[in-house]
Amino acid sequence: MKKYFLFEPETDINKHWEYLLNIIIDQADFVEFNILWHDWMMQKEFILLKKFKVEEFENRKKIFMSNKSVRYKLTPEVREYVLSKKFTDWQHHFVEDPSFLRKGKEFIACRSNKGRICLLLSEPERLFLIEQGLDIWFELESKY
Repeated sequence: MKKYFLFEPETDINKHWEYLLNIIIDQADFVEFNILWHDWMMQKEFILLKKFKVEEFENRKKIFMSNKSVRYKLTPEVREYVLSKKFTDWQHHFVEDPSFLRKGKEFIACRSNKGRICLLLSEPERLFLIEQGLDIWFELESKY
């Protein structure tokens, strides 16, 4: 059975984020962002990605909730955009806190301004990541 675990690296968060993204990116159907600024759609990067936008939400139940969020289909263009960003690039960005969904369920999410990453993992997956140097121990009570 998979459970949600919280990962809060004290150092090298960009390195850990890149490592995790490279593992999970091809498993995701969608990426969702929390909307920080009301004029986010006026930014060039989002104008270019507009055709891949699936839906905007208000007060949607998520691991790391926000008043508003937006979901994109994880196309090659959106994938390239996401992979071009470091974890710290999402802090106080127009949109922030990317989360990745597979079959409608979040399986990795982050709270960028707090340096937190939440992962849906089986025990063997968690142990593998621990062997890779990721200190993943805190289990979240989940109803996501």
